[in-house]
Amino acid sequence: MADRFQIRRAAAVDARAIAETNVVAWRESYGGIVPREFLDGRKVGDRAAFWRRTLSEKCVDAFLAFDDKHGPVGYVVGGPRRDGPADCPGEIYSIYVLERGKGRGLGRSGPLVRALGSAGGRRPYASRA
Repeated sequence: MADRFQIRRAAAVDARAIAETNVVAWRESYGGIVPREFLDGRKVGDRAAFWRRTLSEKCVDAFLAFDDKHGPVGYVVGGPRRDGPADCPGEIYSIYVLERGKGRGLGRSGPLVRALGSAGGRRPYASRA
């Protein structure tokens, strides 16, 4: 089913799309677990500023997944490992998929993770899943 998605490298101009995906994914995934006040405090504008800065960094690799009907449905961001095995210099920092994209083959070894893994051969990423 993952063939219904387009995956492309994200850039600073995509900060708002990633921020919207992030805020909605947090609410969908963590509602009932994380206090509602915290989730309600996550604002797209604040997150967009964060993602604009993050996506401007040359050491970060990011990819967005789109479906034909609804636009952005998920993203993955990675970069140099912060801790971990020496044979894996890359780390996945975050991966979020909206409910409408879950169970459709995007994550784990799906096209988002594969896109990050083939990010110009700059660094290998490993999954512990």
